[in-house]
Parts: sequence; C-alpha cells; structure tokens
Amino acid sequence: MYALAKGVPGVLGLLSVVIFVRLVGPEQFGLYAIMAATISMWATFASGWFCQGIVRYYSSWHASYRELHRFLAKGIGVSIAIYSVALLINFASLDNLFSWIEFGLSFALGALIISQSITISCALSDLQPNVVLRVEMIRAIVSFGVTCAIAYYVSATAASLLAGAGIGYAFSLLGYRSPALILEPKTQSEKPGLAQAWIYGWPLSFWFLAQLSFAWLDRIMIQAQFGLHDTGVFASLSEIFTRGFSLLIYPITIAAHPRLTAMWNAGDKKGSWHLLKIAVSLGVGASLIAVIVLHFTQGMLLRFILPTEAATLPHAQPFLVAALTTGGAIWQLALLMHKPLELQSRTKIMLLAIIAAFGVKLVTNRFGLAHFGVSGAAYGTILSGLVYMTLCALSTRSGKSTP
Repeated sequence: MYALAKGVPGVLGLLSVVIFVRLVGPEQFGLYAIMAATISMWATFASGWFCQGIVRYYSSWHASYRELHRFLAKGIGVSIAIYSVALLINFASLDNLFSWIEFGLSFALGALIISQSITISCALSDLQPNVVLRVEMIRAIVSFGVTCAIAYYVSATAASLLAGAGIGYAFSLLGYRSPALILEPKTQSEKPGLAQAWIYGWPLSFWFLAQLSFAWLDRIMIQAQFGLHDTGVFASLSEIFTRGFSLLIYPITIAAHPRLTAMWNAGDKKGSWHLLKIAVSLGVGASLIAVIVLHFTQGMLLRFILPTEAATLPHAQPFLVAALTTGGAIWQLALLMHKPLELQSRTKIMLLAIIAAFGVKLVTNRFGLAHFGVSGAAYGTILSGLVYMTLCALSTRSGKSTP
C-alpha cells in the first residue's frame, strides 16, 4: 500500500516533467523549477518539526478528538506563519526574478503542502496507508490533469504549473473532513503539545532546510551562471534521474519509519535494529539494480525527455546522467542510514552532519560549475552525500558503544 501511495504519484510526477518541459519550454520550466525548489524547501522547513514530532511521539499520546483537532490546527497555523515570513524574505532577495502573482501562487501552494504534510504524518503514525494512498492519488491525478489543461489551453508559463499543482493539493485535502479524524485516542496519559514537538523536531526542520536547499542551490547557481534555459534542462534531468530513486527507496523508508519508532518506544531496540538492517539491505539492492538499468537506457530516456537536446547533451556533458543517477542513489540511502540517530533523538548530530554536507556541496558547486559545466552540480551531490553518510555512520557507531 505504501509503495502504491508513492509509486503511482511518483510515476505521474516523472511523466509530468517530460510533458511540462514540452508544454512550456526549458526556460519557463527552469523558472518553475526554481520556484518549486523554493516552495518545497521553506514549506518543509516550516512544518518539518511538527510532522516529525507527530511521527516520533504519536504512539505515546492520549487525547480526545477535540484536543487533537486543536493541537493540529495550532501546528498548521504556526507552520504557515513561519513559511510566509521565510518565503517573503527569500523572494525579496532574488532580484525580481518572480512576479507578485507568482509569489501569491507560491504562498498558496506552500500553505497547502504544509496542511497535507501534517495530515499525512498523522495517517502514517496511525499506520493507515489507505489514507495516504487516497490523498496522494487525488493530488497526483488532479495536479497532472489540471496543470496540463491550464498550460495547454490557457498559458504555457511557470505560473500555470504552480496553479495546477496548488489545485491538486487543494482537492487532496478535500478527501477527508479533518486531520483529527485520522487519529485514535491512546491509553497513555501523555497529551500532545507543541513544545514537545518543537524540542524534538526543530533540528530536523533545519535538517530538511539544508537537505532541500541542495536542489535550490543547484538551480539558483546554474541560473546565475548559465541562464534559465540550462536551468530547465538540468532540473528536468535531475527530477528524472535523481528524484526518481525515491520511487524505489522512499516506500521502504515510509513503511519502516513508523514501525521503527513504535518498536523503539515500546523498548524493542533489538527489533528496531533488525528492521533497519532489512530496510537498508533492500534499499542498497534496489539502488544497484536501478543504476545498472539507467546506465543502459540513458540514451533512450534522453531522447524521450529532451528530444531537442538529446543529440548534443551527451557530448557536451558526457557524465551528467551517470552523476545524477549516482547522487540520487546515495542520498536516498542516506535517508535510511541516519534512522538510528533519529531513534536515539540525536537530531542535533544529524543537523551538524547535514550542515557539513551543505558546506561541501556549496564549495563543490562553486568550483565544479566553472570547470565542468552543469555536471559540476551533480558531482557536488555525490560528494556531499558521501560526507553525510560517513558522518552519520561514525556517529551511530559511537552512540552504540556509549554505555
């Protein structure tokens, strides 16, 4: 069920990249890619602390439906307020790259993403994959259909792509009356509180900010150095070859995470480690198979994604696809490798590791783009992912050896 909840929308998402590039062109898609990365980065930052707090402590909470509804409403409100301030500052710093209409669409889309993320966190914590499947299916299908219609019949612009995505998220939230209806009262005496979620989750919010800023950094730096056209080309390939790995590994992560936390909270630490080892093994196997398949099919995929660029891109950037593929595999595995630190509530260690990885990414991009073109950004993704995985592995080993 979790695989369907991620797989079907994921396939539609990858297909939408191909169609959207053809509908609006690489330049407008490049502009959209920058806005989408900005929205995703700040929306996840604003709500990440709350979502992770729900997943971490849900199994120990007890409250009435009214209390849970009030708790979730406060969390959504605080998250949207944080997002609005961050988005305004970010857009103001980009030298009028976006219009006020695009800012308004970005604000609305981010608020909807925050609301959906929090309600999905509730469903995941309550082990209700049918809810996740319904919400994600509605979002993916409506977003895909409406965006294609707007871009084709109304306006082939980046704003059209934002509008279609927002309508999809809005319809997905109409799939149920209230997030609180997903939750069931527990028998323990502990009640949910924003302070508890914030204390645990704020390092993770900054972790999400740093991790998602990698894509934002790539697109901003490529746009500044090579223009929106090359930004659109890179972003489309990055979505296919890097984000595509989430179709393989994210279902494993999303299925394992609530079970890991429930077992850990119940004192079954041995069982948690065993389940984590199984998840990592499955992730490594899936990644190896995918890398091999993509290596032999990259020419066909390039002609399918970017028919006008397929003849010249492999010669201009011969290692771009291989680098994007490898970077995607490394970072998806990293999301599994840091789970022990999450379970041990050592989220500050995760934050320090991602900051170090971000520093590596920034330096690599700065020099890589100048010497290797857009492929330099992909090389930075590989190196930063290896740094992050190494730091997490070392920290996990030291934590296990500490009495």
